[in-house]
Amino acid sequence: MNPTIDAEVGAYRETLVYERINDAVRAVLPADINWHRSTTISSSRLGVQRMTAPADPSATPPRAEYREADDDAKRRYILALEAFSTAGPYGAYLFHALSAHPHVKDAGVYGPEEAFVDPGHAHIVVLSRIGNGVPTQQVLDSVSAKLSPKDARPLTDYVDVVAAAITDYVIVYHLEIPRGPDPALVDRQPEAELAIYAAARHRVGAIVADSGLDAAAHRPGVERALRSQPPAQVDPGLQGAAYCTSITVTYEVVGD
Repeated sequence: MNPTIDAEVGAYRETLVYERINDAVRAVLPADINWHRSTTISSSRLGVQRMTAPADPSATPPRAEYREADDDAKRRYILALEAFSTAGPYGAYLFHALSAHPHVKDAGVYGPEEAFVDPGHAHIVVLSRIGNGVPTQQVLDSVSAKLSPKDARPLTDYVDVVAAAITDYVIVYHLEIPRGPDPALVDRQPEAELAIYAAARHRVGAIVADSGLDAAAHRPGVERALRSQPPAQVDPGLQGAAYCTSITVTYEVVGD
C-alpha cells in the first residue's frame, strides 16, 4: 500500500472522530443547544422541560397551542442552577417565576434596595406573553404559588407578585429613499426590523431607545429615516413594560 495514501486515510478517520466528539460537546452547551434534540438532557440534568399550554378556542381572540421557544427555554435552563439555593438570589426568583406558568414571558425581581420595596420583601413584576402583556389573575396566582412555599424561598422573605404596568406606544417613520431600487421593497425591511426590535423590548423594565429605533429603521437603501413617534425614548419604569400597538412606515423617493 502506498504509505502516503495510508497516512491520508488515517488522518481522515481521526478527523471524523474529533468531529463527532466536538459535535457531541456542542450539543450540550447552552449556546448551541437544539432544544428539540436536547430536551432529555436538560430534563435529566436540571429538571427543565419545555413549557406548553393547550389551545383555547373560547378565549378572545382564540389562542392556539403554545410551545415555549428555544431561546426562552435556554434562558430558563441557564437560570436553573440559581434555583438550587431556593429562591434567594435574583436568578433563582427569576427562574421560578418564568417556570410558574406558560404565559409568563418575563419577570422583574426587586428587593429592598429599590424604594418601592419594603424591607424583608421580594417584589416580583410579571409580564404575560398574551396580548399587551397584562397577566391574568390565574397567572399571578401561579407565580405566587411557585414562589411562596417554605422550600422555595428564604424564611425571612415575603413575596409580593404584581402585574407589569403597560406603557403603550406607536412607531411612525417617514423614509427618504433615493432613486434606484424598488422603494416598496426597501420600505419592507425597516418595518420588519422595527417589529423585531419592538418585540424584543417588550420586557419588564426595558427601555425602547431612540438609537435602537433609528438603527432598525435606517436599513440599506434608506437615505434618511425620520421618526415622528415616539418623540423620545419610551421608559416604562422598573415595574412596567413598553408595548407597541402599531407600526406605520411611509416613504418618498428623493433625488434626481
